[in-house]
Amino acid sequence: FLKHSLFQANKETKLLAYTTLLRSQLEYASIIWHTHRIHLTNHIEALQNKAARFISRDFFQISNIKRDLNLTQLQYGRGTARMSFFHKLYHGSSPFSTLFIQPARRISSRVDKQFKISPIFARTNLFKNPPLVLAISEWNSLPREIALHPFISSLNNMYQIM
Repeated sequence: FLKHSLFQANKETKLLAYTTLLRSQLEYASIIWHTHRIHLTNHIEALQNKAARFISRDFFQISNIKRDLNLTQLQYGRGTARMSFFHKLYHGSSPFSTLFIQPARRISSRVDKQFKISPIFARTNLFKNPPLVLAISEWNSLPREIALHPFISSLNNMYQIM
């Protein structure tokens, strides 16, 4: 429907329609849904690639098209959203965080950071890759300045730079 309705529209209108209607649907609930299967991630990225080609009316180098339209890969957006949500959990006081976000039992002063969180152990791939487990492992690898900063906006800015 959108493709038919916006066929004659200019690039800015198509980009606005994509970011408000389609991309918001693709990013919806990304902090609780994550796939470790590459083919599913590729299907989602293919939707964005198809939309980028439609917006620009160019069917050649997709990386150049996405750079010109200032579209990042959806996996980076999911990572940023996951880390900002986890930052809110870590610095907030919710029953969920007190139950699942526990400080590590052992923190090495030479190797680890003071904000290290005890990882959740899992034996199967299904339980090794949910967003909470990924967020904990990413959190434990963050630099001290990013993890301990109380404001989420600075976390988003610094995480984008990484």
